[in-house]
Amino acid sequence: MISTVTKFVTNIGYNIIADLSTKLSNSLVILLLSYYLGVADMGSYSLAHTFFTFGLLFSYWGFGNLLTREIARDRNSYSKYLSNFSILRLIFAVIILAIINSIVPYLGYVEQTQQAIRIISIGIIANTIINLIYALFIAFEELKYLSMISITVGVLRVIGCFVILHLGGSVVKVVVFSTLMEFVSLAVSLLFVSRIIKSFYINFDIKFSFQQIIKAFPFFWIAVLVILDSQVEILVISIILNESFVGFYTAMNTIMGGLALFSEGVRNAVFPIFARYQINSPEKLKKMILILVKYISLITFPIAISVFFLAEEIILLLFGSGYEISGTLLKIIVWSFIGHTLKVVYIRLLMVHDKEKLLALSLLVSAMLTLVFNILLVPILGLVGVAIIRLVTTYILLFLCMYFVSRQRYRIIEPFDLFRISVASIILFLSVFLLHSLLPYFGILIGLILYVCAVWFSRVIDRSDIKLWNDVFHGLIHRSAID
Repeated sequence: MISTVTKFVTNIGYNIIADLSTKLSNSLVILLLSYYLGVADMGSYSLAHTFFTFGLLFSYWGFGNLLTREIARDRNSYSKYLSNFSILRLIFAVIILAIINSIVPYLGYVEQTQQAIRIISIGIIANTIINLIYALFIAFEELKYLSMISITVGVLRVIGCFVILHLGGSVVKVVVFSTLMEFVSLAVSLLFVSRIIKSFYINFDIKFSFQQIIKAFPFFWIAVLVILDSQVEILVISIILNESFVGFYTAMNTIMGGLALFSEGVRNAVFPIFARYQINSPEKLKKMILILVKYISLITFPIAISVFFLAEEIILLLFGSGYEISGTLLKIIVWSFIGHTLKVVYIRLLMVHDKEKLLALSLLVSAMLTLVFNILLVPILGLVGVAIIRLVTTYILLFLCMYFVSRQRYRIIEPFDLFRISVASIILFLSVFLLHSLLPYFGILIGLILYVCAVWFSRVIDRSDIKLWNDVFHGLIHRSAID
């Protein structure tokens, strides 16, 4: 158990580094576009990336999660899965590339946005294979390679975009360079993956491939619903409002993307562990869920409260004046950070129990509510309506996932722990509320100190936790020495 937790914590660290470098590079590109070209061009870039994301969704076809789950169970099967899935993904990528280029002229976007969408869609061919390689790293629990690749490519992407914009380049030139970097990233990924697979061979099997297309369909459907649930508002904003409003929403999303580093670190680290424990040690998995939920709550509650009080300052610092609406959006959506991180655990748990249909049902309800309420409320409430809907549907999805997980005979949460963490969080909120108008940063500091004291004295963390983390700390030192 200690070695598993140690590896879990290590992989969360590597995943956070990988996601941080990726999101930081993307955020810096967004900031550079905002500084050099303005909010409208930033909106065009963001809209092009939304089409890129939807295109990747089709080409991925759920093969990444399926590959991770199956190879985590049997690591000797990587050649069979990787070779078949790579060929299938390339075929799907070419198809979706043709579809995107066919429909873009009829969507009413300005010519610059259309060009950006067409160019960035070419990167789907490279990214779809990169994602499979990443899934293989996750299956082998070698997430350190993700961080190496992300840092390397991220630094090159930021430097290149800065040079282009500083020399007077347009958003289209930035998109061209970003697309080229997808192929650079593929080359670097292939270099690193060769270090963990020594005897890879092409093993294409048409019958097996068709079986896997069917088997992966629930994962694909889940991915469709996840993207629809999380990205549909960008399309709704672009259609009902315009690219400038997309830019304001993107500014807020940039901050939320930074917070999501923790959520995504948990997501990638738990999947292979859950897949193994569900077969080999189901009772340990049940205990692990309660531990995860407790520590996720301990971490996410104070972060959400702190960002809520500092939202306007954060937006002003990163984007300057004129983005006041982005600060308002952040104050609303930051509360979804808690629910989003918790639902990651329950979603992965449903996946390892082969309950993709229940997960798809939950996502369908959330996605449809998101779409319908956005269409109804955005013309009335504008961007604030989008933020409120996002917050509400996040918790609807969380509660649905919790319900379905509970039907698998799991204790989904320890009520007394949640109560004590909630009390500590209320103390934090009230102390910051009272001091924020006078000394905002000092108020946050005092509030966090009171939060830690409340957690300690209410015994949310007991002697068993201290022993666990002491053992994990020594394990991390030992593992770092080996690496």
